[in-house]
Amino acid sequence: MARGLSHSHLKKYAGMLSVSGGGKTYLQIMDSCDKNMFRVRHLSQQKELPKYVAFKGDNGKYLREPSHYEQPQQFSASDIKDQDVVYETFTDDYGVVRIKSNGSGRVLKSFPGEDGIPIASVKDAGFQFNSDIPEDTIYKDVDTLFKVVFKDGNNIALQNIGNGKFCKNLNLPGGWISFLSASAANSNTREATFQIEEPVKSREIYDVEYRVGGVKTSSNQKVTRTEVLATNRTHESHTAQTSIEMFDRTESKWDAKLTLDAGIKTKLSAGLPFMMEGEVETHLDFHAEYNWGETKEQNTKRTTLYSYPVPSMTKVH
Repeated sequence: MARGLSHSHLKKYAGMLSVSGGGKTYLQIMDSCDKNMFRVRHLSQQKELPKYVAFKGDNGKYLREPSHYEQPQQFSASDIKDQDVVYETFTDDYGVVRIKSNGSGRVLKSFPGEDGIPIASVKDAGFQFNSDIPEDTIYKDVDTLFKVVFKDGNNIALQNIGNGKFCKNLNLPGGWISFLSASAANSNTREATFQIEEPVKSREIYDVEYRVGGVKTSSNQKVTRTEVLATNRTHESHTAQTSIEMFDRTESKWDAKLTLDAGIKTKLSAGLPFMMEGEVETHLDFHAEYNWGETKEQNTKRTTLYSYPVPSMTKVH
């Protein structure tokens, strides 16, 4: 989405100034934005929805597309394997989402002015979020666009951009039952909270590569403890022994920072990176079933026996 940038204090606009000879372009403050439009890229760490999702309402049922497309989407399915409960998501750089039924290929759209503001599916106009489609085409039909509000766990709320209302599971007396409606003033209710699930039984991850160029390390402070280990009150040198116990604790966690975790159990095959003499090495392979986002902890105890001389009439600390 291209926008003009204005300086809040000077009340002027930012523009691009090209200088001949050097082939350089500079940012300039001017009175009008004219044709100097900028694309603002969304760089926050807010997660996106998975590519394929199922929405579960507060009644424990999955959202599904009805057999008659002009009817609103309804929370009525019990089986996630039903193809009509699977939706495909398309997210742009600003967190704006379009949602398409995977079964029919039709997109979700709110219908302002209708009783309850239902959300039904309409024929896809054929555009997705990409640079090949003019932006006035992409953002023209705002009733097909949504913003996602992420809550605890796999719970979200959906806000329809067309009317600014949040989607909810709505029942109308004598009318539609458990249908999706863009009519909630806020997202703080059970009816406006949806649980996200992925229509995937399992996932396997292997051949993991780590980007360790920007690795950050911190050094442990040395702690000195004074303790008498051995005492030699004789006039001859002795050899004493003592055992030292050391504990290695390793914690590992795999998580997705950009995509919402939907609780899929994952078969993970990966090595773990370790710092070895200032260098990052990968070893200690991990091969197991893993719940995504779970922290694994491994403790190892090592005992080392040391021998040392104790001179006569001395104490060794």
